[in-house]
Amino acid sequence: DLDPYLAEDELVRNKELIQLVNQHGPDIKAIVCTSASQSVTRRCLDAGMEVYWWNPLLDDFADAESLTRKVYFLNKAPCMASGGNGGTAAWVFAHAILGAKEIALTGMDFSYAPGTPLDRTQYYTEIVELFGDRASEAFISVDNPHLDQTWFTDPAYYWYRESFLQMAGDADCTTFNCTEGGILFGEGVQFISLTDFLAWAPRGNTQPGGA
Repeated sequence: DLDPYLAEDELVRNKELIQLVNQHGPDIKAIVCTSASQSVTRRCLDAGMEVYWWNPLLDDFADAESLTRKVYFLNKAPCMASGGNGGTAAWVFAHAILGAKEIALTGMDFSYAPGTPLDRTQYYTEIVELFGDRASEAFISVDNPHLDQTWFTDPAYYWYRESFLQMAGDADCTTFNCTEGGILFGEGVQFISLTDFLAWAPRGNTQPGGA
């Protein structure tokens, strides 16, 4: 919803997306969190997607009074750490469930491109409610040395980024961020272009861009 292309003519863009989902739905396996809204679930089913369910880790499952434990015994769907957002949950699924040892990320910038108006950011309304006239002070600037650019983020996205880096650092897989923008880089995450990753991955080279 932050993509400028989608805002050019919202009715036309929305129609395009609806047609794409209807066309490809029967070929898609959807991994859906049990906390997803009923409208999202119904859309997946109506489009013909094959749906698989999982529970988010809401608290410590080992605790006898754990809410996660109670939910699990209600629906018996497997529980999975989500990192607080869909992108990180997809990464966890790829590594922990599918067993992937090399994972490429796209569309995970956890930030906003230089020049983005503050009122077009994800949590702007909530930030204004908390900070009022000082709302701009809540945003965090991060220099991306791979792009020689400064992107900016909000506290929620920054927490997502820090949580992901901690998880990636502990995982026994290699993560490539092919988003080509944003602030998701650091120990455990290799920041490369999608073109370089695709050129490397099928050939079994020792590193992206290798011969």
